Amino acid sequence: MLAQKFDSPLLRTRIRPVPQRSITLNLTLLGAAVLLLAWFVLVFASHVPSGFVHLLYAAAMILFARRILVGAPRFVS
Repeated sequence: MLAQKFDSPLLRTRIRPVPQRSITLNLTLLGAAVLLLAWFVLVFASHVPSGFVHLLYAAAMILFARRILVGAPRFVS
């Protein structure tokens, strides 16, 4: 009965419901956010001037770029 409401008499087409996608947080994106937060805290809150701290920033940017270029995989990586 509900399907009859959405039938188009002229085109003979039906409007079908769109399947819902599940929203999962990719671990790559989560890891990048955690690394970026750790870098921010160490550089601006703790005032650690060492160059090694900036490796956290570099790793975060690589993970963000990987997420953007590769996209969300079908599985949680």
